[in-house]
Order: sequence, then C-alpha cells, then structure tokens
Amino acid sequence: MSEADIDIDIAVECVLHVVRFLRRCPARRKSARGSPGHMRMCLYGEVTIDDPTDDSTDDRLRALASVVRRGVLRLVRDKPRSVTEITTAIGVSQPAISQHLAVLREAGLVTVEAAGRRRLYRADLDAMDEMRRFFDEYWSSALDRLADSAETAMDVRRVAS
Repeated sequence: MSEADIDIDIAVECVLHVVRFLRRCPARRKSARGSPGHMRMCLYGEVTIDDPTDDSTDDRLRALASVVRRGVLRLVRDKPRSVTEITTAIGVSQPAISQHLAVLREAGLVTVEAAGRRRLYRADLDAMDEMRRFFDEYWSSALDRLADSAETAMDVRRVAS
C-alpha cells in the first residue's frame, strides 16, 4: 500500500467521522440537510458560510466511503480491468462488484470502455486529481487554523506567566 493509498484511507475515515457526527447534530433539525453551511452550523453553531464544494465532490466522497469501492479504484487506477479481473482480485461477488462500479461510474471516478464483449473499467485520473486538490485544500486550511490556534494559546500562556 502506497502513501497515497494510506492518505486517502485516513482522509475518508475523517470524513466518515464528520458525517456520523452530523447525523447526531442538534442543529440538523434547524436547517435543511445538505444546505450551504449545514456542516458549519453543526460544528461551529449558527455560522453559515457558502459551501464551495459542488454536488460532484459530495457524490465522490460518498462513493469513496466504501472500502470495497476504494479497493476497486486502486485496481483500476494503473490499468483498465474487466469486472472478472476485479472480482477475482477483490474476492467479492460479480453482482456486488458491478453495483460498486456503477456507483463509481455515476460519481465520475471511473470510466468504462468496450473491448469486444468485455467492458474495461479505468480510473478517471482527472476526477482523482480534483479529489486530491479538494483534500489538499481542505487539510492545509484546517492545519493552518490549528497552527494559528496553537500559537494563540502559547501567546496567552506566555502573557499569563
């Protein structure tokens, strides 16, 4: 498993924790689910800021929530593969793999091409690059805020001493 694979798994797990939190959020009852700022309301109170993510990013995040789909995406990232090859490598039934591929295709993470009677699935590298940029921007701004907060806390401690 490469560092990129581990980074994707960690990012997805973090997103899943946020989603689980949002499901229990009391502010959820006050605002329409999926409305701009919904997540921010749950995390920060009544703050509403336009959410810069679009529906395709949300669809892709939901598609990546499944460990099986992440495994499928890793397989088709480097070379096109048939459903049979994917089924053999993952060890899940062919109908289940077909359903996972349909979700990935609808989210725009994989493309399909006909090769005779077979269909070959390949990762859409442009879509994966968009997801990488999304996570890079998300984590860099979060880490900047964390660093600012830590520096402020240190300044307050220095002044208090």
